[in-house]
Amino acid sequence: MQNVDEKDMEKSKKFVEEALKTNENFTYSVDRQKAIQIGFAVDQVTNMAMFYENLPTEQVKFLEEGKQVAVKGDNQIKPMFVPALPWVVYISLQELIALLTALGLAGVAQQFLKDVYTHGIKQACKKFSKKHKKIKDFCKNNGYPTK
Repeated sequence: MQNVDEKDMEKSKKFVEEALKTNENFTYSVDRQKAIQIGFAVDQVTNMAMFYENLPTEQVKFLEEGKQVAVKGDNQIKPMFVPALPWVVYISLQELIALLTALGLAGVAQQFLKDVYTHGIKQACKKFSKKHKKIKDFCKNNGYPTK
């Protein structure tokens, strides 16, 4: 897997804020021009657009609800997390998904999101941390078990 630096994190954050649009019917559309302006390559933008535009509506709702509320608890896992360590650059679940997709790991992103949606963040972190450093970092930084 490619090395991911702070610049990649910033690009993913900007992508979620500026290029990812939520439609009224709980689907996503991607402003491809904006994503390219942010600094993603055309093939990365294509991968990200295909990924986001094909997400099931219940997963879109799940991600969108999470933007409104930052909750950390067993029964109320939401996609936006409060960082466990304030000095760590933390990213939201949406930004992690954008980053993985940009790196050509849409399949991993899809499975991780599905597991988070179905089984909760703790189980998903335990399952995916072994194989994927970015997911492990994300889970560790947000205080979730990786083993």
